[in-house]
Amino acid sequence: MSWQKEIDKIGETEEHKFIEKLFIITNELSRIMEEKGINNTELAKRMETSPSYITQIFRLNKNISIKTLIRLCQALEIDFKFVFYENQQKVIGA
Repeated sequence: MSWQKEIDKIGETEEHKFIEKLFIITNELSRIMEEKGINNTELAKRMETSPSYITQIFRLNKNISIKTLIRLCQALEIDFKFVFYENQQKVIGA
C-alpha cells in the first residue's frame, strides 16, 4: 500500500498533517542519502545506532525527535536548516 493511501486514511486531522510533514522530511533525507550513495546500514554506523532503527524512521514507525533529526543531518553532512528552507513551502507552508 502506498504512503499516500495511508495518509488519506487518516484524514485531515492534526495527526494527518504531522505524518504528511514527516513523510516530506524523510523523503528528502532519502533523496540525499541516494545522492550521496549512503544506505541505511552506513547511516546507522554514522549515527552509532542499528540499521533497524533507521528503517523504522524511514517507514514512519518512529517519530523523529529534534535530536534525532539533527543527528541524521550530521550523519549526512547536511545543514539542519534544510528542513526549513529547502522544504519551506512543503513543510512549513502546507
